[in-house]
Amino acid sequence: MTMNRLQRLLILCAIFLILSTGSASAISSPSESDQIYGFEAQWVQQFDAGYVTTAPIIDNATIFVRTSGMWIGHERPQVFAYQLTGKELWNNTNLNATQHDMSPLKIIEAGQGPCGTWSKQLIIGWSDGLIESLEPMTGLRNWYYQSEVNVWGITGSLAQDEDKLVAPTRTGIVSLCLADGTLIQNATTDLGWRNGVTVTDTGYLVGDENGTLWHLSREGNLTSYPLAIGKIRHSPLLTNGGIVIHAQGGGQSTIALLDENYSIINSHTSGSSPAMPIVIDGYLVTGDSSELRSFDCSQNCSALSALTFATNGEMAMGLDGQFMVPLNTAQGGWKGFTLVENGLLEHIRGFQPGFSTYTTAAPAVYSEADSDWLVLANDAGRMAVYWRGLNETNITEEVDENLSIDNDKQNYNQIILLVIFSSFCAILFAVGKPQQGKKLSILLILVVAVITIPTLSTQWSAKVDDLSTAIGDDGATNGVEGEWNQSWPEQWRDTQILIIEIDGQQQIMGGYTGYDNVLQLTTQAASDLNITISSQQSDLGTYITSFNGHQGQGWEFFVNGSRGSLAAENIVIEENTIIHWLPA
Repeated sequence: MTMNRLQRLLILCAIFLILSTGSASAISSPSESDQIYGFEAQWVQQFDAGYVTTAPIIDNATIFVRTSGMWIGHERPQVFAYQLTGKELWNNTNLNATQHDMSPLKIIEAGQGPCGTWSKQLIIGWSDGLIESLEPMTGLRNWYYQSEVNVWGITGSLAQDEDKLVAPTRTGIVSLCLADGTLIQNATTDLGWRNGVTVTDTGYLVGDENGTLWHLSREGNLTSYPLAIGKIRHSPLLTNGGIVIHAQGGGQSTIALLDENYSIINSHTSGSSPAMPIVIDGYLVTGDSSELRSFDCSQNCSALSALTFATNGEMAMGLDGQFMVPLNTAQGGWKGFTLVENGLLEHIRGFQPGFSTYTTAAPAVYSEADSDWLVLANDAGRMAVYWRGLNETNITEEVDENLSIDNDKQNYNQIILLVIFSSFCAILFAVGKPQQGKKLSILLILVVAVITIPTLSTQWSAKVDDLSTAIGDDGATNGVEGEWNQSWPEQWRDTQILIIEIDGQQQIMGGYTGYDNVLQLTTQAASDLNITISSQQSDLGTYITSFNGHQGQGWEFFVNGSRGSLAAENIVIEENTIIHWLPA
């Protein structure tokens, strides 16, 4: 073999080496930290600009999951469908949705009734008031209905009543024909948020932000029952002892039992920012920022047990007779509990993957043949899919074309080829052919540059992003939002907007009017965001000391980009005001 042929061979190797530096796809293989005891992590999805605050669902070996946008750039909330093996089937983006898209997804089985016949469908309620019926396997739309919007639209859970879909809108209750989305009923209540609807023998129940319970009969009669116990932000629960409401108040919550006339017959005071309560085998389980509690609701919902635990999201049944509860702290993760004899709570185990952060979404579980599946997703937009079973074959091997390139194998190939190049360069210099050695060295330098530049570029881009965040958009000091952001919902324009930045993530709520000072707006918006506030009194006024337990070196606020110089209650605000809270 002549040297020219050898050079051509090395050039081909260089081309292969360059092509082997391709980028990874969004779906990736799990890392060591993703593993949890008893399960094998199959694949991981990192949603780029969003968080998952409502549980994924699994139906017919298909995972459905929704994200809420973070309002970074042009990212918007989405719904995705994946096979269990990780292959994406479809995704659906609502460009008009507002930030808090947290209405749980719902699968409706095929059926028929007086209003028509329908096939199996996935129902999505959006924060812009849109209700969509999609074909689950293709994502194609069957029908849609646009409900009324007041800053936001659908945020609570929907229900099925025979041939009707019942939805809690921002301003009331609608029932729609499952066959084609035709409007059957539309009743107006006071404003609600995350207030799911419950179907009863006599009609539909839904709560609102004023603490009023509403009953809509199937004949269209609407009745209100003012409970005056706080904001009702979940579907009322039906138990043997009566109807249960866990209402959010100022700094605490109330667990109330109602009789058939919707009068309170028993109540318990609990911690702040309640979670979505559930009923398990006749026992009620509630959660809040301080405790997980169990009650015997066979008669009067008497208190049974309590465990120290902070949860403000969803709870759901898991595997092995456990119910799983998300931990809404910086540690994050999920805990498995069971109810032992007489309904007492018992902690079984923790589910703590490596992607620790605040967690509010319940897990999804699915069993088929001799396999169990577990899907966990958190507020940082990271979803991991786990499997266990008698068959030890890694399921994702069936669709490895959908997963990222194995980095270890790729790096190994690159190292081997670089060693070959370096060896030939050394040989050429050693045998007295420095000119050819120099030419080959230049080629080697080029190959090394092609391999390293993408990594350096990525790191440089990340560093620039970090600097941009520190500087802030449009030159704002320390990243303070002081002017209207074009990525915010148009409905928020010229209203009062509040931003709380925790661990570098902005929690934003807007569309407010009528609040007189910073403290009033902060208290209301934090409540709507399920963020707990700690404060202390001084001679100068009320000072906020922590959000969600984050105290740090203190907190400061900015009004339209200018640092607040007085206590929050002493700063008067106008209708068109942006308040931004940051760690000091």
